[in-house]
Amino acid sequence: MGHGLSQQAHAISDKINEVQAVVSEAYDGPIYESHPELCFYALNGQPIAYSKSSKRGLTFRRQLLEQKRSGIDDEYEQVLDDTLRKEVRRDDILDSMVLAIAAQSEELQSVPEDPGPEVPRIYYPTTPALADRSWSKL
Repeated sequence: MGHGLSQQAHAISDKINEVQAVVSEAYDGPIYESHPELCFYALNGQPIAYSKSSKRGLTFRRQLLEQKRSGIDDEYEQVLDDTLRKEVRRDDILDSMVLAIAAQSEELQSVPEDPGPEVPRIYYPTTPALADRSWSKL
């Protein structure tokens, strides 16, 4: 790929350009990248032991979301009713919900902890369970 551009970053470059095109005229603030499993980690206070596509993993993640925002499980069920599984998988619905919750967070942490200006970083919500860690904060 050359010059530090990861294969993953290259693979999503078209999506990055789509986001830029949609928000560039209407929004001039920062755009943060996040990862659903880091957000679920923050909600749970530790990594989740169950695969996100397993029944146990789906159920556990649904419970975490419902604890964070009452009624979100009803919204999840509505999305299931309104979509086909070939269009959107169950775990993708939960991923989008946790990212929406993270986007509303007042304070975010990043990985890596202290990146240089050109180093990509991933953001997720700060949680009391992780407050004693030396993560960088925005």
